Amino acid sequence: MAYTAMYRKYRPLVFSDVVGQDHIVRALSNSIATGRISHAYLFCGTRGTGKTTMAKIFARAINCLDSHDGNPCNACDVCKGILDESIVDVMEIDAASNNGVDSIRDIRDDVAYTPTVAKYKVYIIDEVHMLSGAAFNALLKTLEEPPEHAVFLLATTDPQRLPDTILSRVQRFNLKRISDQDIADRLMYIAEDMGLSLTRETALYIARLADGALRDGISILDRCYSAGADITMDLVAETTGTLSRSFVYEACTHLLMRDPAAVLDDVSKVVAQGRRLADYTDSLLDALKDLLVYSLSSDKSSYNPTENRTQFMEQNCQLSSPEGLVKLIAGINEAAGNMRYSSAPEITLSAALVSLMTEDTSNVPTINAGGFARSSESDRRIAALERRVTELTAKLEEAMVNGVQATQVVVDTPKVPEPKAEEVAELSKSDTLDKYPPYNDRSELIMRVKDTRSMFLAVYIKDRPMVAPSDQLVAIVFDKEKEDIRRTVATAENLKLLSDLATDIAGHPVRVVLVSKENADRQLADVERDLQGARELAESLGTSLTIE
Repeated sequence: MAYTAMYRKYRPLVFSDVVGQDHIVRALSNSIATGRISHAYLFCGTRGTGKTTMAKIFARAINCLDSHDGNPCNACDVCKGILDESIVDVMEIDAASNNGVDSIRDIRDDVAYTPTVAKYKVYIIDEVHMLSGAAFNALLKTLEEPPEHAVFLLATTDPQRLPDTILSRVQRFNLKRISDQDIADRLMYIAEDMGLSLTRETALYIARLADGALRDGISILDRCYSAGADITMDLVAETTGTLSRSFVYEACTHLLMRDPAAVLDDVSKVVAQGRRLADYTDSLLDALKDLLVYSLSSDKSSYNPTENRTQFMEQNCQLSSPEGLVKLIAGINEAAGNMRYSSAPEITLSAALVSLMTEDTSNVPTINAGGFARSSESDRRIAALERRVTELTAKLEEAMVNGVQATQVVVDTPKVPEPKAEEVAELSKSDTLDKYPPYNDRSELIMRVKDTRSMFLAVYIKDRPMVAPSDQLVAIVFDKEKEDIRRTVATAENLKLLSDLATDIAGHPVRVVLVSKENADRQLADVERDLQGARELAESLGTSLTIE
């Protein structure tokens, strides 16, 4: 017996075997069980989601002699005849190759005759959007006044191309893209049934390559089976001509670490392996998108990637902020578009990736001793603040030594931009935060944030405790579980808005920072003590101190 392709061998024969389309299965099963059969149905969806399969099951179910719960028995003479195509009462037509008006006229003439064996004459028209305008007009009259024994099952990947007069005369069902988890479950079932060695991680990898189409996923498994019964990640990558996930994750890490030499070497390896650079950029975008979703996820436990992906997420989520990932994704996507029109796509991509790594390098995070991600820009800003304190202290000491009687010493130094909250060292550990007094103008600050129409910012901070370590510093405290929210809110624009509003409320300069109870760093507290020391020194000299 000739070999049967896996996607044909494991095509569902009953509604309960259909994957990922429960909403349609329930509707069709109920209509069959209650006897409410319409004259025309339209199944819409992308390739490999089960449109034709659903139509074939429905055609057998409405004609089955022993139907159970809306499912065909596949054992009676009618079901067997439909399965082996020996019964002419069920006709399947490919509109892509039979799109002329003559084909539809044949159906119109044939539909007048009653079925020979089955209860209904069923016409399954696949890719119905390929019919010509004249063919649609010929089909319209039949759909408008069909005989009681005729049922039309239309399937299409492009319902927008169907005339409204057709759409208004059919029951439309939209099939969803099948999730990676559902595809992986089906692949694991097939592998077990055929005695193949397939891990869950490899099944999920195939599912991602299938891109929501179960038939594509089964076809990939079938191709890999041709090379052996042990289906591994490397075998899948080699068989499909794609890049292995480990290579893609490593390449992403090089990008996030801003290692130009390694990134250029990765591009050269892709070309040397004969892979398409477009596939490489697609893989990078896919991995970076996963990383962005993971970094913004409030519940990491609900995110259920493979073990390899989990390791990639945990190791790299601190290497860039969500804003940095968005810029990186946008830059790679733009480079992918430019490659299509370039005579040297390798050079185009290499130059774009290097450009992405070299621009705005001040925002590259580093990991301090406490495990807290802070960028080099933050380090420079804190260092600049420390230099200002040192300079101020030196000037005041010099004034004291020289006996200068000054009523006011003004140090006019350039204003240092407020660092982002995730880049600012935290005030202290959780057991120390309780010692700071609460911020008394908390309600007023939240109300003013709402007045600026920054509603999402008001929502994020309204339930967070606020403390005031000094009259010029306000800290909004986030629990460890809310760390991802703190990092999302802590943009330069939000911090400036909060600081400006707090300053307006207090009547003197106030800086607002977002802090975490965990992984605390006392660097900012040290700077605050240095400033306080400078103020005390100025007071001992009878001099007022103003930092502009």
